[in-house]
Amino acid sequence: MLRKLRGRLELDDARMLVEKVVALGGEPTTEIAELQWTGKPDDAVEWLIETEEEAIDTLQAAIEPTGREGRSEALEHMLEHVIMRKQAQVDFLMRARRTS
Repeated sequence: MLRKLRGRLELDDARMLVEKVVALGGEPTTEIAELQWTGKPDDAVEWLIETEEEAIDTLQAAIEPTGREGRSEALEHMLEHVIMRKQAQVDFLMRARRTS
């Protein structure tokens, strides 16, 4: 059940980000990053950590240029919540990596 909820939150976050890009006059990308597969669990966890950390850094970099008006503050707040959820996922994966 928890995995289903986390998956739903990921989709909701992506939808909100796309809606915000469109609302601000941008055009969301349709490029999909290359997926990787490995039969080695440690390598898979490491790849997930790396990709989530890259996403966190990208979201963080998007905060400062938004400005300080009302809608900018709302966007910053939304991005911070997405970052918080992604960081919790990274923390979970890092704990899993230590116990394997």
